[in-house]
Amino acid sequence: MEATTPDNRRITGAQLIIEGEYLVFSDYSEDHANSIDRDLDIEIAELMALTRRGKTFVESGIYGYARLRDLPRLRALHATLKLLDVPRLAAIDKTLRVLPPDTAP
Repeated sequence: MEATTPDNRRITGAQLIIEGEYLVFSDYSEDHANSIDRDLDIEIAELMALTRRGKTFVESGIYGYARLRDLPRLRALHATLKLLDVPRLAAIDKTLRVLPPDTAP
């Protein structure tokens, strides 16, 4: 049996954070058109209350995961490995937003 070290706990904790973000936001990455069936402001407020995170983080989670609709291979990879946290998904979304519309994903 492997001994629990501070590094092992940190690695496990970090992975749990990413997996938790996946549970909260992954529905927004699905292809169905109405991932948000209600008012976006209400959705954001509810997620802020549930996660105890700020508005910017919650918006980044929603938009970052929604961007995965345009990137099906990355979405599938992330569903399997869960390596991307919300800030990394937000960076991908921000980068793709500034590209011209005719740029292939």
